[in-house]
Amino acid sequence: MKNFKRIWLFGLVVTLAIIIAPIVIFTSDSEKQTTNDPWKNLPIHPIHTDHAHILEDRGPFEIGQDVTRACLECHENSASEMMATAHWTWESKPYDLEGYDEPVTVGKKNSINNFCIGIQSN
Repeated sequence: MKNFKRIWLFGLVVTLAIIIAPIVIFTSDSEKQTTNDPWKNLPIHPIHTDHAHILEDRGPFEIGQDVTRACLECHENSASEMMATAHWTWESKPYDLEGYDEPVTVGKKNSINNFCIGIQSN
């Protein structure tokens, strides 16, 4: 009977250790501080090149497209590089739609983005 009590006592100790260990490990993290600032948790990326002095020489700019033209003077391939990213090339799997002879895919490269043309949202 003593052996049976030892097994129960050992099982109780192991069970408590399994429950208490994660609580102690995850609540004792002194580095974590709660904050309401959403920017606090974002990674800090270094600025590669400060373009302010470069753009001052080309400005003042009337519209946003003027800034883009100024950027493209040095970064000629930026447009084609951007158009090759996953952001611009996403596409769904092919679907059979009524009225089409071949399966149709839906994606950014063959659909109108309502956000870009939505007057009220812009």
